Amino acid sequence: MTDEVRKLIDLAEQAVESLHILSFDYEDQHGAKTHRRAHPLGLWFWGKVWTLVAWCETRDDFRMFRLDRATGMAITGDRFIPVAARSLTECLRLHGAEYGSQD
Repeated sequence: MTDEVRKLIDLAEQAVESLHILSFDYEDQHGAKTHRRAHPLGLWFWGKVWTLVAWCETRDDFRMFRLDRATGMAITGDRFIPVAARSLTECLRLHGAEYGSQD
């Protein structure tokens, strides 16, 4: 694990616990770059990579972000209110099978 990923894990954990929205730039598997604002729900380790499970304001849906593809991550001054429809439990209910593996 790189020092940068370790810092992102620490930052994401802090945001999960404090219910703060995260802001960051993200590069997908095809190299497309976007700016994201996300409500962090948890962190998962897939054997090779750490991922942030979140409700993405940009996509208005659940997303999993590989931390090694995120840059400029920061905790915003904005907090989110937990809502059942945007919870980790709901994410797993809807996407559990598809989130069972990562590239």
